[in-house]
Parts: sequence; structure tokens; C-alpha cells
Amino acid sequence: MQQTDWSGVRERVEALSRHPHRDAIFGADDHEMRLEPPLTADKLADLERSLSVTLPKEYRTFLTQVSASGAGPAYGVFPVRRDDSGA
Repeated sequence: MQQTDWSGVRERVEALSRHPHRDAIFGADDHEMRLEPPLTADKLADLERSLSVTLPKEYRTFLTQVSASGAGPAYGVFPVRRDDSGA
């Protein structure tokens, strides 16, 4: 399986955020073309442990190399977080 090259993705999204017509991009009103910081390897391991799953490799590399959430297709990449509410 070929691994996705995520290099330059953050920079391209940041460039789009400065584009004068960025509001015409579907979903930009919601995510405002912002990216959260990527997860550290420790935070990713903690997330997978708390969810009792191993995320797909491509998604794992996106989360650790690009962003934990933010700008993306349509309404953006929703954050993956533990629910510590006990509900």
C-alpha cells in the first residue's frame, strides 16, 4: 500500500485562508480555513487506547502530520476526542 504524502498540506490550506474569495469555498464559514495542531504520537496512542481501536494508517498519519481537526472537505475534519463525560 502506498503511503499518502501529506507534505505541504498545511501550507496550502493556510494559503487558501488568505485567498480573497475563500468565503466561496463550501464549508469555509464553519471551519474558517483553520487547522488544529497535529496530535503527538503519545496523544494518538492515548486516543486509540481510550477508544479501544487502531485507526487506519492513512488517518493516523494525517492526524500526526497535518491536523487533529479543522479545514477539510465540506464542513471540515471533525475532531476525534475522548468523551470523559461519563454519559
